[in-house]
Amino acid sequence: MSQLPTSVAVAATMTDDGPVGMVVGTFCSISLDPPLVGFFGDTASGTFPTLRGASSVAFSVLSDHARSVCAAFSRPIAERFVKVQWHLSERGNPVIDDAALTVEGTTHAVTSIGDHDLVSVHVDDVRMHPAYRPMIFHGRQLLGLDPHRLNGTLARLAWTD
Repeated sequence: MSQLPTSVAVAATMTDDGPVGMVVGTFCSISLDPPLVGFFGDTASGTFPTLRGASSVAFSVLSDHARSVCAAFSRPIAERFVKVQWHLSERGNPVIDDAALTVEGTTHAVTSIGDHDLVSVHVDDVRMHPAYRPMIFHGRQLLGLDPHRLNGTLARLAWTD
């Protein structure tokens, strides 16, 4: 599965003890009506139970220049936000500064699927930073999108049934 490109996002929530978050490569759009996003978390993770039980979650899709954020989030839970630039959103969630995309919402449902749980989140707010391109994880590497290809002519997809 290392050849499947994925986004790189920090899923985070605020607790009485401070911010809690983890890097996820499974952040995805689920539904347009109602607007739902989600992510899969390993049930054996030490961080995931807090996010799974949170009523509100923020997803910061990291920009291609945010490799240091990934390094910080490989640290113990209590140290992850120490050397990372972040702020509390108006909704009270920890959000990574300079994220390419931020999505916030309220937990909709948790579904067990094998050794992972899918947390679906009702979207309450979306903010984009148009100057930043998203980071991609592919082939066990953190990559950026090629700006020369992005500046070329892009084909629009027309979906039909």
